[in-house]
Amino acid sequence: MGQGLEDLAKIVTVIPDITGLDREFDYSVNDSLAWNKNGVPVGFDQLEIGTVVNITIHNRKARGWIVDKKLGSDREVIPLTSLYSIGPNQDTVELCKWAAFQYGGPIRSFLVAGSPKRKLIPSEGSLSRPKLKSELKSMKLGDEQNQIINEIYSPNGAVASPKIILRLPPKAGSFWLIQAMVERSPLKTLLVVLGNHNRVHEYETKLTNARISFASPDALFLDHAKYQVVMGLRNAAFARIENEQLGGVLVIESDAYSLKSDRAPTWDASEVLLKRCEMANVPCVLVSSVPKVTQLSSVRLHTIDRTRERSLWPAIHITDANSEDPVYAPFGPDLTEIMRDATRSHQVLVIWNKLGKVRSLVCKSCHLPVTCPNCRSSLVPSGEGSTMLTCELCGFDQAKFCQKCGSTKLANYNRGVLKVREELEKILGPTKKVSVVTKDNQDLDGEVIVGTNAVLSRVDNAFAVVWPDIDREILMPNILAVEELMSNLAQAARICPSRAQDGSGGIFVRTRFPDHPVIKSLLLGDPGIIANFELERRKTLDLPPFKAVAEISGVPIKIKEYNDLISKVDLLVLGPSPSGSYLLKANSDMELSQSINQAKMSMKSSKGVRIAVGSIS
Repeated sequence: MGQGLEDLAKIVTVIPDITGLDREFDYSVNDSLAWNKNGVPVGFDQLEIGTVVNITIHNRKARGWIVDKKLGSDREVIPLTSLYSIGPNQDTVELCKWAAFQYGGPIRSFLVAGSPKRKLIPSEGSLSRPKLKSELKSMKLGDEQNQIINEIYSPNGAVASPKIILRLPPKAGSFWLIQAMVERSPLKTLLVVLGNHNRVHEYETKLTNARISFASPDALFLDHAKYQVVMGLRNAAFARIENEQLGGVLVIESDAYSLKSDRAPTWDASEVLLKRCEMANVPCVLVSSVPKVTQLSSVRLHTIDRTRERSLWPAIHITDANSEDPVYAPFGPDLTEIMRDATRSHQVLVIWNKLGKVRSLVCKSCHLPVTCPNCRSSLVPSGEGSTMLTCELCGFDQAKFCQKCGSTKLANYNRGVLKVREELEKILGPTKKVSVVTKDNQDLDGEVIVGTNAVLSRVDNAFAVVWPDIDREILMPNILAVEELMSNLAQAARICPSRAQDGSGGIFVRTRFPDHPVIKSLLLGDPGIIANFELERRKTLDLPPFKAVAEISGVPIKIKEYNDLISKVDLLVLGPSPSGSYLLKANSDMELSQSINQAKMSMKSSKGVRIAVGSIS
């Protein structure tokens, strides 16, 4: 006689929480599992997908996540040791599986993002909390706001547009959108993801005043109440909300690069949330002052009146630096004057992004940066002692000379934030304190503050933000350089006074390329100019959104093993670059992901290989 269902072994599939071990393992489940020694046993049917458990693997104790359950096994398996903590729910685990495939990374990275930061055990009280009720303050929308919300939801609450990018200028408020989306879907939960951690407290206060019930993603692990809003930062993309309870997603400042993970796998919260909304069949709204071109190609764009849009950017001041020597004079008289006007209550931020090795050259004769004629990125020496220059973005090569005047006398543009502070202290004298913000120093007390882009997220208000050398960022040989620069300019615009508040403050930019689309876009308050420029440039170079790309870097011997495997599939492999990395190109995201994962599965271990999907650094 065959076995009945009650006689079959109860099996769970577990992903271990071990770096470098991206495999699934089966374990049997006994009837004595409980959350604590005196707790009620948890049956196999009640065991949730996503639960964190204690396991034994290769005689080693570890933890892991349950990602599947089944009855019966064709081989003998060892039992699960014990339950450890609540984890992501089943819908979130499915989203983690998609992200692991899409970004060619271990699913462990995404399960960690969707798990609580500490051990959490459910109790009867936490599982039986009643649904929270909230009396939402009614609000009256203007004609333009009504038009926007009607594009997202129809008047009866049904989804009108599943994906939309709302281009709002930096000084335009977006909290009304939270209220309107909650009103249109009152019995569901709106997931709000913020691109700037400085805005969390501001929005919490506004939600309280608007009588909207809200919680952080961490609160959902023990609290089963149905909140109207769940709000958090990047990892909130994996918040523990069931698809049937999710009413929509709103990403505020979706252009912020804090939403993209710097560590591999390099996932983007906006992209993950677009997929999450597709899985749950709910709307996803990306609010951005400078939308990313990869999203513009697949998501419908909504803009407001152009005159109003421009008025909600701060005052923009452009200094043409063509008559100055960038090697010796990074600060012209205009920038020096605005810094002399700085006070403790009217601070001036000086953005200077000099990290790592020198990545730009200037001509000593005509003082112009040496750039690529194809893509306008910086040309750099092909190697130590080489007489050739190369473009790391498109591969263009030329001899070591200036295309403008023909001079062979080129100089490294070599200044870091500490050197800039020293020069400013000499220029401004002892009456002005010049602070510097670095990884080891967070001094924000000076009238003038020098730092990288990171300083923009550490200051709530500034009288002026100064870019003495914006050309360095415009010309960087990085596919994302211009987008990241525009995002930082938008963040600077949010903390500067508006045109109506104070016409003498704002954003001050020094450039040798006053006709560059970045400068034109900034001056006119029209992000469409730079978006069109980027689309044309990427089309010429076969870069996203026209091609799918990934950068492979890491330990040389592991890269060679990976490239040997990837060469067996139909992908274009370019490289190595001077830094030893390789670039993979495919016709679609699906083709790229399939090839990356196929090669990864063929390796004994992918540890030592860094895969950055969508990036060229």
